[in-house]
Amino acid sequence: MRASRLVSILLLLQARGRMTAQSLADEFEVSVRTIYRDIDDLSASGVPVYADRGRDGGFQLLEGYTTRLTGMTPAEAESLFLSGLEGPAMELGLGESTAAARLKLLAALPSARRADASRVAMQQLISSIIRTSTQEQKTHAHNKLQDWIDDCRYFIARK
Repeated sequence: MRASRLVSILLLLQARGRMTAQSLADEFEVSVRTIYRDIDDLSASGVPVYADRGRDGGFQLLEGYTTRLTGMTPAEAESLFLSGLEGPAMELGLGESTAAARLKLLAALPSARRADASRVAMQQLISSIIRTSTQEQKTHAHNKLQDWIDDCRYFIARK
């Protein structure tokens, strides 16, 4: 579980950019102290992750550092990223696995394509909201929409 979380933290920082310890802790449902230990371990293993203090602080990877899914082209990653539907996956108990796979695929895309992939995924999500009516689905959709907005703000800030 811990090794998986370390890889997921790495991919999340690559996909979203700077993130606070609290937001990482919330994402992985662990304590902030656990995140600090995980970041220390990533750094010790050679991953160029650093922290900025202050109000707009958080952890982020050194500019230009990326990981790649071995053997997967950007076009392949993009097609897989856009093909999945989270609703049916959640109903089958595969929601967590689907989210992890999407994160890995998003990290494999070149930065210029991440925004496009996120936009299409958001369109799929909004379409599914229109068709659903349960409060749990609406709450999930709201959280995903907020993540997408955060990703957009990150990409805009980098340009």
